[in-house]
Parts: sequence; structure tokens; C-alpha cells
Amino acid sequence: MTAMKIIMSIINSDPPTLRNSSKFSKDFQNFIHACLQKDPKKRPSAEDLLKHKFIQKAQDESYLVDHFLVDVGNLEDRIGEDIRIMGEGKQIH
Repeated sequence: MTAMKIIMSIINSDPPTLRNSSKFSKDFQNFIHACLQKDPKKRPSAEDLLKHKFIQKAQDESYLVDHFLVDVGNLEDRIGEDIRIMGEGKQIH
């Protein structure tokens, strides 16, 4: 897989979405959707994201880590297969 194939796949594909979104709150889903806007004009700034309802509801940093990052594995383990598939020019569902 070449870097150019991956870049073209990112450009031409829809942004990623949450898998099993039903297990996440609406505020979290909305936050992730805002973060993954491909069009930079539609994507909120970091300052705006810090004001997002999901972030405002978190009591402190440990709340986010304990409730949302506890089961997040290694990045390569999570997306390695998706990157390989994208390099082959296939759609990820």
C-alpha cells in the first residue's frame, strides 16, 4: 500500500463514524461527528469543541479517561486492518 493510495482514500471516502453508536450518549455522538467533519469550514475550532456540551458535562480529565478511554486499545490494533483495506482501495463500512 502506498501513501498516495491512503491519502486519496481519505480524500475520497466519507469520514469515519462510531461503530455501535447506540452504546454512546447523544452528546458524545454529536461531539465525534463535529470532530470528524471533512470540510474544515464546517469543523469547529478547538476552542468551540471545549465549549461542547459533552466536554462541559465532564467533571474533570479523569472522568473522560475513566468513562471513555478505558477500553480504547492501541491505535494500530484498532485501525490497522482498516488502513490495510483502504490501501487496497476498498470501502470501509
